[in-house]
Amino acid sequence: MRDTPTPTSPAATPRPGPSRLHGPCGAGTGPCGATPTRPYAVGPLCRAHQPEPQGAERNGTNRNGTGPAPYRILVTGSRAGVPSAAVWDYLDETIHQARQAGHTTITVVHGDAEGADTHAAEYCEDQAGWYDNTGIALHVEPHRPNWAVCSTPKCTPAHRRTRKDGTTFCPAAALHRDSHMVALGAHHCLAFIAPCVKPACRRPQPHGSHGASYTADLAEKAGISTGRWTA
Repeated sequence: MRDTPTPTSPAATPRPGPSRLHGPCGAGTGPCGATPTRPYAVGPLCRAHQPEPQGAERNGTNRNGTGPAPYRILVTGSRAGVPSAAVWDYLDETIHQARQAGHTTITVVHGDAEGADTHAAEYCEDQAGWYDNTGIALHVEPHRPNWAVCSTPKCTPAHRRTRKDGTTFCPAAALHRDSHMVALGAHHCLAFIAPCVKPACRRPQPHGSHGASYTADLAEKAGISTGRWTA
């Protein structure tokens, strides 16, 4: 089943680019409790806890200094079961609608995982040159979860899980990464949801993969227009 994306064009606002933390939260002294090694702290993010803007996104305008802010497309999806053609088609359609609304700078945001995220990254790499020739700047903004560092101040050693090589990781890191991407804001979310294939999953089947469904639901609750592709 395929829903037709219906992007909206909210008022232009400055959007963060993929760079380093700055301001009081970057030093670990801000009200939201984030630090460079704990970027996805629980609780509201203060205004100072943002990646430092880059290029056209520094002043919230397009690369020519005029017009609306970069159009942000948040991509979330399952790690398996999502064909690349679906991701490319949705991005083509959504970017076309953004261009029709007057946007000349597009930023594709994704979680840097296998599956739908990889397809989105490959789309941007392949199509950036073509879009540039048509006057459109296409950027990609990956957000890889920080598995090595517990994602919340309440994450105790007992909460962590152990890999075969003896190292540990925070199992909630990806979910906090997803929450962070939604909190950064987007004009539209594209969710590519394949069925859950976890053998130990206790939820009634069938249902969609957990991470992609969680992010899509979170985006909708945040008021972000969301289009869903389901296998």
